[in-house]
Amino acid sequence: MPRKPPGRCIFCDSLGVTKEHMWADWLRDYIPREMSSHATSFEKIHLRSTARMFQRRTGDPHSRRIKCVCRDCNNIWMSQLQESAKPYLVPMLTGDTVRLQRNGLTTLAAWTTMMVMVSEHLNEEMVAISLAERQRFKANKRAPSHWRIWIGRHAAVHHPLFTHNIASFAPEQEIERLGIEGAIPSNTQTSTILLGKHLLIHVMSSTVARHIIRRWRLPAFLAPGLTQIWPVVATPVSWPPTGGIFLDSAINTLAQEFASKAGLLGQEAAFGRGL
Repeated sequence: MPRKPPGRCIFCDSLGVTKEHMWADWLRDYIPREMSSHATSFEKIHLRSTARMFQRRTGDPHSRRIKCVCRDCNNIWMSQLQESAKPYLVPMLTGDTVRLQRNGLTTLAAWTTMMVMVSEHLNEEMVAISLAERQRFKANKRAPSHWRIWIGRHAAVHHPLFTHNIASFAPEQEIERLGIEGAIPSNTQTSTILLGKHLLIHVMSSTVARHIIRRWRLPAFLAPGLTQIWPVVATPVSWPPTGGIFLDSAINTLAQEFASKAGLLGQEAAFGRGL
């Protein structure tokens, strides 16, 4: 069997990668690693087809490691960003109160961006964020302006801790040129992350259908429980939120809403706006 080629860092594209924790190792002080098994959920969406994967693994998810970043990135700027985020994340994980000013919101959004960029490499078939976008993030350590990030409070019992949906949007002429829509690289993603016993993070991004992400409206019955932290629209933001706590059914609605509408959204992207 031919040897597998050495991996390249997802941020700087250099050869040689080490394993990075999906959930940063320092979180062990605030999130007990007591789970005997865990689940992740993925859905890949094209204009005319979908494929859903549900994975259950033994062991606590907070110990999972992903081999996708180089030692320098891991130990230098990624570690620095982890340290910068701690003062804002720790109260949210322990259930304490905190007021997030603009600097806190910007730092939390950058930390979330890094986490999503790493986490989607749990499954190499489910990567939708481009190398160019990851390299820009490495250079400026700031969430891309076209991303949207919300936070809320959860009390999940059975819902997967990481739900990641990706889609391939393209103009109709590009679909016709390639002949098969599966040849179009995935370029749009949503991620719903349950961190510890309290924090829910919901993320949307697209490199091509930015107008869809920018105009996205949360379901009316879910919106009061979520606060947008990126792009920053209001300061300060108080934690914990007062709009309610998300249980399994509401989390599932939030996590899968984009996937349920992706077909119509893809037609809109293909035939008209912003592409």
